[in-house]
Amino acid sequence: MFKTLYYVPAIIWTILLLVSGMRVGEFEFLLSFVFWFNLAVMTMAGALMHKSKIIGAYLGIAFGAGWIIYDIAYQFLTGYGRDFPNEIVCIPLIIYYIYCAITIKTSLKK
Repeated sequence: MFKTLYYVPAIIWTILLLVSGMRVGEFEFLLSFVFWFNLAVMTMAGALMHKSKIIGAYLGIAFGAGWIIYDIAYQFLTGYGRDFPNEIVCIPLIIYYIYCAITIKTSLKK
């Protein structure tokens, strides 16, 4: 029904980075591999969910959990504090993908 909503994380993430780039006046993140990888993973998760494949939601959950694990491991290994913890963004992202998984699972049973 509202299958375009599966692309919301990729759209919001891209808009936030573009707005912050305009605010600072630098768009160096467009040359970053991490930017394009994150965009590709979220877009691929949205495309899979758009085709009613639950694996797309699992990909999104793994993506959010991976960033949390990376953040915690980086802090543990380097001893540096975090300016902006990834949990603030990743936990709502994981909850969103869990909701998408439940929605796809219930729509497949009908």
